[in-house]
Amino acid sequence: MKPTTLKPGDRVTMEGTRHPLIFNKRIPRQGNRPAINLFHCKEFIGLNGPDDDGAVEVSDAVIRRCSMTP
Repeated sequence: MKPTTLKPGDRVTMEGTRHPLIFNKRIPRQGNRPAINLFHCKEFIGLNGPDDDGAVEVSDAVIRRCSMTP
């Protein structure tokens, strides 16, 4: 899957996981920092304390390498 084809609100499941992720936004590459894709997972809310909103950062390389199903 190409990271640039994702649209906010898209639900995807990464290969090897059972938790659905909801795509929020893509932060493009800036200087030497690679692009970052921000996802949200309802099952991860609160795992890291009460302020944890279940955010998941996934790089473009991981999205290209893993098969993600809509």
